[in-house]
Amino acid sequence: MRADTLTTLAEAAMAAHGLVLVQARLQGGDRYQTLLVLAERPDGSSAGLDDYASASRTLSAQLDVADAIPGKYVLEVSSPGLERPLLTPSACQRFVGRQVRVQLNLPQVIGGANLGTFSGVLQAATEVDVTIAPLNVKAGTPSVRLLHSAIRHLALNPSTEEYAAVMRGERLPGDVLPAPVASEQV
Repeated sequence: MRADTLTTLAEAAMAAHGLVLVQARLQGGDRYQTLLVLAERPDGSSAGLDDYASASRTLSAQLDVADAIPGKYVLEVSSPGLERPLLTPSACQRFVGRQVRVQLNLPQVIGGANLGTFSGVLQAATEVDVTIAPLNVKAGTPSVRLLHSAIRHLALNPSTEEYAAVMRGERLPGDVLPAPVASEQV
């Protein structure tokens, strides 16, 4: 199945329940696959478990009618959570100032080390690139400017302090509190 077809179906199902699609990703192997759908309310907050369960049932029916995923699959619909992927420039802009984990398409020399993956603080984001202050590398390492096209995966990487703040019920800048997952075997 084409990823854009799954995304289109997921967007429509989420919209029918007042949610915005963050990501739809099919993963797995030959025996069964999992369609992981991350969604949130338009204001960036998490929906309730009932909302995710209803959206899951709607998407499941659409997938079955379209015969979009051959064989058995598991459908998981949930909030993006604390370690959410940052897939668009606007998502990156929303979380400036937060700690992130970056996986590059090709390793780069950062702080004297040849790194393909590193953590840092997201300092700036534009439509073209992001600027990240690397953590856990040589002291005095300057910020790194990366084109979006050079990044394989970018996601929030909460610090211990951020996890503790969430456990106390505090909201983090640009973030949402995690919500339960609605999952079903189809």
